[in-house]
Amino acid sequence: MTVSVMITFSQNVRVLESGIHSLFATSTDDSLKENLRQASKQSLALVSICCAYQLVSEYPETEEAYSQFRNALRVFQDELEERGGTLNGGTLCAGLILCTVSILQDLPWTNQLHCMVDLYCIHASLGSSAPMPDAFTNRCLQVIGVMDLPGLVFGRRTYNIGFWKRLREVELESCSGLMGGVETLTGLPRSLLDILAYTKHREAQRDLWNWHGEMGDSLQAQLWDAWRYAGILYRARAMVKNQDLKGDGLQEESATGLPSTKYLLWRLIASLDTLRLGLEHPGSKGLLYGNSAFWPYLIARCEFELLRSNPEWKTMLDKLFGMMISSYKPGHIQIAQDMIQEAWKRGEVTFDLDEAALSRKIELAAF
Repeated sequence: MTVSVMITFSQNVRVLESGIHSLFATSTDDSLKENLRQASKQSLALVSICCAYQLVSEYPETEEAYSQFRNALRVFQDELEERGGTLNGGTLCAGLILCTVSILQDLPWTNQLHCMVDLYCIHASLGSSAPMPDAFTNRCLQVIGVMDLPGLVFGRRTYNIGFWKRLREVELESCSGLMGGVETLTGLPRSLLDILAYTKHREAQRDLWNWHGEMGDSLQAQLWDAWRYAGILYRARAMVKNQDLKGDGLQEESATGLPSTKYLLWRLIASLDTLRLGLEHPGSKGLLYGNSAFWPYLIARCEFELLRSNPEWKTMLDKLFGMMISSYKPGHIQIAQDMIQEAWKRGEVTFDLDEAALSRKIELAAF
C-alpha cells in the first residue's frame, strides 16, 4: 500500500470515510464529514495529514506510516508559510489532526497546540474588532479550546493557554452571542464545557453539581452526567494534591452541600454503565458517544480505594472498557489502562495517572 502526498481528492474521501469516526463524539451523520471534504479541496496539508492519520491508525509503527507522517508534517509547514498567518479552516484542521497523529504515536503534542496558536497569532485574531471566522474555522478553534482544557491531558508538559475561555469571551461580545448546542469533538454541550474550563477553581464543583443540563437524547444525558460527576471528583482530587504540594497544613475545603466521593463515584459508574448498555443496543448504530467516555472512565478507574471495597463497581468499569476498546480502538487509552492495571496489581491504594504519565514522558489525551 503506497500513498503519496499528491493523493487525489476522491482517494482522500475514502481515507476520511474509513477512519474519521474516531475523531468526534456525536454521530456518523454529523456535518463534519462534509466540512472536511470541502476543506480538503482548499488544503493539501489536510489531505496529506488525513492520509498519515489513516496509516498510523491502521499500520502503526511501520516505516510507511512514519514516512507519510514526516511528509505530512513538511506539507503542513509549507502551507503555514504560504498562508502567512491568515486564519484558514483547512490548514487549522490539518494542524489539529496532526496533533491527533502525534497522540496515536505516543509523542508529546501539546507543544504543537501552542505553536499553532502562536503561528496564527490567534489570540490577536480574536480581538473584539476582528470579524468572526466562518463556521468551520470556528469549529476548529473550539477544538483547540477543548484540547487545551485543564485535566483532559494526563502528563501534560505545557501550561494551559485558557483558549476556550478566550474564545467564548469573544463570542459573548459578538452580535450573535454565545453559541449553544453540542461541541463536536467531545459530544458535550458548550455550556458544560464552559464550567470544565475552570475546574481548577473551587466554584467549579458547585457549578457542575448545579448545571441545568441541555436537551438531548437519553444516552447523551448519561454521558453528560458522567462528565459532571467526573469533573467534581477531578476537582476534589486536585485539591488534595495541591495541599500535599504546599505542605502548609491548610486544607482547601470542597464546596459545601456536595455528596460524598463514594456517592459521586457510584453515580458516575452508573451513568457510564447505562451508556454502555445503550450503545450496545442495535438501535444505537451510528452513535459515537463512546468516543467521549474515556475521560470519565479514567477518573473513575483511578479511585482505587473505593473500587477495592466495591468490586462490583470495578466489574462494571471493566465491561465498559472492553466495549470501548473493541469499538473505538484508542491505542493511547490502552497505555493508560496498562499503567492503571500495573498499579492495581501492586496493591496500591491510591493512584495518580497524571504523575505516572509524566514519569514516562507521555501526554495522554483523554478525549
